[in-house]
Amino acid sequence: MSSLAPQPCTQYLINCGFWGGSYDILQDGAHLYHVDVSRFTPGKPDLTFHAGPSTSGNVVAVCKYEKFSLDSEIGLGNPGQPLGLQWERLNAHGFMTKRFTFRVGFGSGPPEVFVWKNTHSLGKGITGNMKLMHEQTNTLTAVFSASNGLSGKAGRLEIYGPHAKEFQFMVLITAIAVRERTEGRSGGAAGGGGA
Repeated sequence: MSSLAPQPCTQYLINCGFWGGSYDILQDGAHLYHVDVSRFTPGKPDLTFHAGPSTSGNVVAVCKYEKFSLDSEIGLGNPGQPLGLQWERLNAHGFMTKRFTFRVGFGSGPPEVFVWKNTHSLGKGITGNMKLMHEQTNTLTAVFSASNGLSGKAGRLEIYGPHAKEFQFMVLITAIAVRERTEGRSGGAAGGGGA
């Protein structure tokens, strides 16, 4: 499949913090979210998404990695307010070639499945490029273009088509969760081939 996708699209720039301890998410120059990465603190979410440029902003989502698999739990909302926290799953599939799926409900119909998978169609020499496909229709929904790691940027996320902000946020969270799970923690060892 071509790396070119139809417009319009929503773009996010994702920067890496010092030693990979955080991510900063910008859109059109505005600092939307700061993501705190916790790798060694027991009981703390692995990823905590704060509104704004720092950890002083309100928590808007968390991600917890399961210990004995590459599956994750994503909590939308603030864990300080459990009644308002909505939990979703990000499931890993495959051994050599990893795929990560999540479900999103649209209206009254059954939840639809979206799949993150590695892709080499964005160019050679840079690992971590991913594409998000709608599983039922095989439609390209989003692309994460990884940087070369020398500029402090993790990469760029493009979401194609007119989607609600809630869906865009879920795509953003899962992209960073997969990136950190496969690249940030294992140096890409969990990543496999792609088309």
